[in-house]
Amino acid sequence: MSISIRPFDGNFGAEVIGFDFETNGNEDTFQLLRDAWVEHAVICIRHQKIEPEFFLKLAKIFGEPIPQLINHKAFALPSHPVISVLSSGHVDTLGSGKPINRGGSWHSDHSNTPQPPSGTILHACQLPSQGGNTRFTNQTLAYENLSSDMKKKIEGLKAKHVYQSKYSTRKMPTRSKVDEAISPTSFHPIARTHPVTGRKAIYLNPVRTETIEGMNETDAQVLLDELLAHSAQDEFQYSHEWKSDDVLLWDNRQTMHMAAADSHLYDRERRMHRLMIKGDTPF
Repeated sequence: MSISIRPFDGNFGAEVIGFDFETNGNEDTFQLLRDAWVEHAVICIRHQKIEPEFFLKLAKIFGEPIPQLINHKAFALPSHPVISVLSSGHVDTLGSGKPINRGGSWHSDHSNTPQPPSGTILHACQLPSQGGNTRFTNQTLAYENLSSDMKKKIEGLKAKHVYQSKYSTRKMPTRSKVDEAISPTSFHPIARTHPVTGRKAIYLNPVRTETIEGMNETDAQVLLDELLAHSAQDEFQYSHEWKSDDVLLWDNRQTMHMAAADSHLYDRERRMHRLMIKGDTPF
């Protein structure tokens, strides 16, 4: 069976139909998938009956899987610790013990690291019968629709990314002392250039971005809030409604994402497996 790439309705995103390692798992197909990932920013590979070893094999088409930022045992698959477990049932085991809203606000994964992951890949292990969508913004389109004055204003500016910004509206999981000691802080350009396409994108992470280099924090937050409001307009969004056996991959270099805040609708646990792909230094 040959594969096909079908763009979603709207400005970005596509689904991949007919991919199977046994029938078309060759380098030509892998390159087609990599090209689709960069072109569409979000791709959904349909109908994947997936085990951890296969999930790792699939991720390696796009690059090298990297470890998670926090080493909580509850947040990792015991047999394959590089695979993170995202569950609506998780609680802050090292802190308050309260439920954690993992991924429930706009962000880009692990942006406080010097080389943030180029991509993130999710496999839906269990879904509620309603709710649980993942939403995305196209930060490349958002940048291209900025005014000329705003593009000039942010050119050359770098934002400071920390584990959790004091301005974040969402509480991150409490870290162990070991994780605190090795958790990095990084400065990254707000107008980020994609290493493959050469196109610029607005690189934001309201959970981690605390200030802007050379600017007082109040002015920095005003500017970051303005860029966030611009980026989160409906015209730059795509909302993914999960189906059984979906595998979803997105490009962190040109998107933000969030889990829809509708867990009150869940009739059972929403459980995902996550892998992240090694990235390079933003420029």
